Amino acid sequence: MAHPRLDTEQLSPDFDGDDDDSDDEDGFLDRFDFDATHWQVLRQLLLPTPTFVTLVVYGFLWFSGVTMAAFLGFVVHPVFEMVALAGFVLMYPAGFLGLVVVIAVKAIQ
Repeated sequence: MAHPRLDTEQLSPDFDGDDDDSDDEDGFLDRFDFDATHWQVLRQLLLPTPTFVTLVVYGFLWFSGVTMAAFLGFVVHPVFEMVALAGFVLMYPAGFLGLVVVIAVKAIQ
């Protein structure tokens, strides 16, 4: 008994449909006015500058130092845990102060 053949024309995707990219459809990002003043200010603040990149590099090095001190406190001696704790607690005010400096430098320019 022969099996019936499967009609692949009915199962294939329809690639002949809407191929035109119409601008009539409103996407989510089309609802925002990116030429508005607040978006331009945000874009200017987020553009990387040498000061901002330096702040990120120093923050990464500081976080690496805190992680290493915590590891040494676990493996070698608990006094390193106090160093890690102090570094971790001071990291956030120092990062905030650095961010304020970056914003001030950008505002002056």
